Formats: sequence, C-alpha cells, structure tokens
Amino acid sequence: DMCIVLQQDWCKASGAKFNINKTVVIPLGDEDYRDRLRTRRRLRRRSSKIPESIHIAQDGEPVRILGAFFGHNISEESVWEPMLKKIDTTLERWSRNHPTVRGLVMGNNTMVGGYTQYLTRVQGMPTSVLKSIRKKTDNFVYAKHGERKANTIAMDVLFNNKDDGGLGLLDMEARNEAIDIMRLRTYLLHPEARPIWCRLADILLARSAVMKFKNVGPEALVNPLTQNWRVNLSSEKLPSNLKRMMRVAYKYNAAPIAIGASRELKSKMPLWYH
Repeated sequence: DMCIVLQQDWCKASGAKFNINKTVVIPLGDEDYRDRLRTRRRLRRRSSKIPESIHIAQDGEPVRILGAFFGHNISEESVWEPMLKKIDTTLERWSRNHPTVRGLVMGNNTMVGGYTQYLTRVQGMPTSVLKSIRKKTDNFVYAKHGERKANTIAMDVLFNNKDDGGLGLLDMEARNEAIDIMRLRTYLLHPEARPIWCRLADILLARSAVMKFKNVGPEALVNPLTQNWRVNLSSEKLPSNLKRMMRVAYKYNAAPIAIGASRELKSKMPLWYH
C-alpha cells in the first residue's frame, strides 16, 4: 500500500518509527461515504485498499489523538467514563489512610483537579460529568463512604480561601470557566497572533448568529465581541467548545476595550454592527 510505503520511507529517513498496529483511520464525509469506506476499505474506487491490519473507526467510536478524542457521533459522556472510573479508584485508595479534612481537600485538588484539567481543556466537560465529579468530591471530602448525610459545612464555604473561612477546595465549575476564558483570550488576540482555529471559529460563529442577523451576509459578521450581533448558543451548527466560550463571554460581559485608540486602529474595526 502506498501509504504504508511512504510511512516506512519517512521513518527510514527521519529515524522515527510509526506504530502501524495502532494506526486508526477516521472516515470523513457524509454517512454513505463513511459506510462505503468501511465496507470496501478504499478511499476512492480506484485507490489502493487499506490493509486489514489497520482499524477503521465506526460511528460513535472515539479515537484518541494527543489526549483528545475524535470521531463521528461520539458521546461526550462516554469519553469521560474511563476518567470517572480512574477518579473513583484513586479517591477510594486515598481514603484508606483516613486523612484529615485538609488531607482530603489536598487529595481532591491534586488528584481530581490534575486528572481532569487537560481533558477539560481539549475536550470540554459535559454538565452531567461536572455534576458527577461534584458528587464524588462531596462524598470524598466529607468522608461519607457512600452514605447519605447532610454536610455540616456547605461545600461552597470550603471553596473559599483559608482567610475567608474555607479550605481552598477546588471549585470545578469555576476552574472550567477559567479554561473557557483562556480560550476566549486566545480568540481575542491580535489578528497576526491568532491561531488558525480562530479563523474557523469566526465562520462558525457567523453561521450561528441569532435570527435577527440571518439575512446579513457572513462577510459582515466578523466578530461577535467587537460587534454588537449575538450568537445563538442553541445552534446545532456550533461546536460545544465555542458554545462554552461564548456563554462565559456573555456571562462576564467580555469585550475588548481600546484606550486611546489610534486612527489606524479605528480604521481596522469592522464597518458594520459596532
């Protein structure tokens, strides 16, 4: 197969090595094409056949690439299932030593916070997963061991710093919002410093504008935060990570503020809806 030959030649030239046994093909395109690709194992009618040793992902099957999961019709909850099991195992092992409340808080912040931060950044955390982790934290920090008990001190109090009467317990919801805010910060960078995904985000956000702006050409809808048009956060066309980014932007009224803007800067602003 030409693809395998190219990989082998590249490995010889670079000194690297592909793990062919772990190679997975993720079909792209519409559903009919994806089904044909899996059945015929060919990208096109006359193209070479994909070797049987290479797995072709099914719809709904998440494929891990650099810690993130990709695929068609994958469930965000299913992506998090292994992580939730890992959290359960770790917290159960940590609680065997009967640590103090401070030790429980430290264990939760270190283990749960450390396990979930990267996956939240690249994949996002569904609301159901957030509620599940909060429930696990409640059970662990208050040493309930699965029993239904009332908390003597509200968890929101434990979120506070020590000077404010708390223990600095990790507020997962606030941490997740901070991750979305950092994504928003990247989105609002200077045009020359913006990564490629920001340009794609501009297009997707414009296509998901509220009904009032549906008749406006997408060329006029440059950026919802430098202009006064809004994004429909219920749009099915908008990826979940952009929904979270815009939701936190609207929640905290995020907008670029120019102090003493030069004439040159003003001339670069969008002409409409600002």
